[in-house]
Amino acid sequence: MDLLNKDSPLILQSDRNVTVNARNGEGQLTGQLTIGSEMVEAQCQRFEVRSADGERVLFSADEEEISIGTEKLRVTGNEGVVFSHSVETSHVRAEPFQDLNLWVGKCSILVIGSSDRENKELGAPIKKESSTGT
Repeated sequence: MDLLNKDSPLILQSDRNVTVNARNGEGQLTGQLTIGSEMVEAQCQRFEVRSADGERVLFSADEEEISIGTEKLRVTGNEGVVFSHSVETSHVRAEPFQDLNLWVGKCSILVIGSSDRENKELGAPIKKESSTGT
């Protein structure tokens, strides 16, 4: 059997997990990928997921930021998404024919835009409700 045949897949199999380590010239561990039965874990300075052609970074993460490079980010959980700090975006929308719900705890929402754009693009009234009944 030719283990280095470029047309043959590399198959690694384990009853527990498979770990791949990357080391620098001095032998120091610089990256690690562990694939287990319940989790895939990567330990490295930067993690990237690329498009099928390898041209675009779809997802990247390091200690400073996580970047999602797709055209659209969809959150499908029943509870939506929760942010611990400020959020800034150029575009927020609901699915067609669905309400866009923004819930604010003990802070405020600031919407900045020109008044003529605001009136033309909203297309529906803004309804204000409060958990305190006001």
